[in-house]
Amino acid sequence: MIDSMSNHQAWASYIWWGTSDPDNYRHKDWALLRLDKPLGDTQGWFGIQILSIDEMNTVSGILVGYSADYRNGATAGIHFNCNITKKQVEWDFFLHNCDMTRGASGGPIFGYWDGQPYIYAINVADYRNGGDTSLQLSDYTDQNANIAIWSKEFIEKIVELNNS
Repeated sequence: MIDSMSNHQAWASYIWWGTSDPDNYRHKDWALLRLDKPLGDTQGWFGIQILSIDEMNTVSGILVGYSADYRNGATAGIHFNCNITKKQVEWDFFLHNCDMTRGASGGPIFGYWDGQPYIYAINVADYRNGGDTSLQLSDYTDQNANIAIWSKEFIEKIVELNNS
C-alpha cells in the first residue's frame, strides 16, 4: 500500500488470534488471517524461521510497518539492520531497537536465509512511559524499547492450519 492505495487487495475471510487480552498475555499478541485471494502468488511469500534465543540477539533484521510517524501510516516504512536486543524473561517477550510507532504493530521482523525472506519475530508494541503516544527518542534504551514476540509463539497454529 502506497499513499493508502494498492492495486492488490484482499479481504480477511477468517482470523485466528493468540489472545484477546494482549495487555496480560503480550507474548500471545498475534493474529493470522486467511485471505480471500492468494496475494502471495503475485506479491511474494515469507517463510517462518524459528531462531534460538541466542540467535535472536545476533541476527540483523528488517522491520516493515505502517508507523503513524511516517506519512501518517499511509505507506509502509522500513528499518534495515535493527535487532532484537534481549528477552524480557518476566513477560516472555523480546525487546528490539527497530524504529516504529503506533500503527506498526503486527509488522514482521525478518531476515534473509538462502536469498528468501523469513519472519522470526513480530513487532507488537512500544513502551510509552504510561502515556498514550509513541515516544520520539534519539537513542535506544531498554526502558523505552519496542516489543516483539517470537515466531515460535504462532508456528504451531500455522502448522495446524497447513495440515487441515
